[in-house]
Amino acid sequence: NYISTGAVASVAALGALENLMRQQTGQHTREGATGPDILNIEPKFAVTGSGIKNAMAAVIRSVGDPAVANNVGTYNPYHNSLEHVVEPLLDAASTTAYYLVADPNLVDGVEISFLQGHETPVMWSGMDEKTLTRWFAIRQVFGGKPIDHRGWAKQAGA
Repeated sequence: NYISTGAVASVAALGALENLMRQQTGQHTREGATGPDILNIEPKFAVTGSGIKNAMAAVIRSVGDPAVANNVGTYNPYHNSLEHVVEPLLDAASTTAYYLVADPNLVDGVEISFLQGHETPVMWSGMDEKTLTRWFAIRQVFGGKPIDHRGWAKQAGA
């Protein structure tokens, strides 16, 4: 689910990425082969780093296609149809890449698990008598792992 030819965030680039996502075929059969059924997975989220957040926001919030000069009368199928998620940590790998992600209720993409009995954060505090300061600590025990690539699609960006 990867388009390596760089393209800036645009209606056309999102269309190609969405098509790639929708053309995913079924999961592996018992024989180890990929099933022939096309899954037609619809994206719900547009995920970017902070470097291209404004470019993506312009595409998914604009009524018309921002790439068309004087875009009066042009149709933008992504107008308010995707939820924009900005994650600055993605900029460490690429400042131009962006992703489409399916609804996690439809496709299990990433599994987050907690240790039994530790589903919520645990907080404790104490007092340092020498400096008369109060300290706080919070602990959350969890693990995460990608489990299915079909709900994700990546564009390398330009």
